[in-house]
Amino acid sequence: TGTLNITGNLTGGSGANNRGIYTASTGTVNITGTVTGGSATGCNGAENASSGIVAITGSVVGGTAWTAYGVYNALTGSITISGNATGGVLGHGAYIASTGATTVSGYAIANNYPSESLASGANGVYNNSASNAVVKVGGTKTGTGGYPAVSGRHFFAAGGVQAAYLYDGNTG
Repeated sequence: TGTLNITGNLTGGSGANNRGIYTASTGTVNITGTVTGGSATGCNGAENASSGIVAITGSVVGGTAWTAYGVYNALTGSITISGNATGGVLGHGAYIASTGATTVSGYAIANNYPSESLASGANGVYNNSASNAVVKVGGTKTGTGGYPAVSGRHFFAAGGVQAAYLYDGNTG
């Protein structure tokens, strides 16, 4: 229920559900650095599984496995990212699964699927909340292959870059 300050980069692991940081309480986790998903199922760089706060000063990047997200918001807690949220090889940059508010002050950036021989697209931000979580991004950048930067309901954050970049062909 207190405050944990982390300075340095965090990466999810290579064994199932081996996260960089996992919070399941009401406290606050402040991370200064890049947060990256790992290389196996559930290996999120950071996961908020309660009503607490995760504040990242830096960017988040999805991992190389299907469900290895840069940051995962599982419940009602909030996540703020003072940087970009970028889709990885397979994992989304930020994945929102419930009602917790998520704000990305930088860009949501998709990976470059189907360019670069990637097997699947990964969004910078993926909102899978059936209960309409408030998701705000500073701006969006599709991947060079046209994959969308954000999936699901979202808004532009006040004070963010408020720009959307799109490509007009599979070559960028």
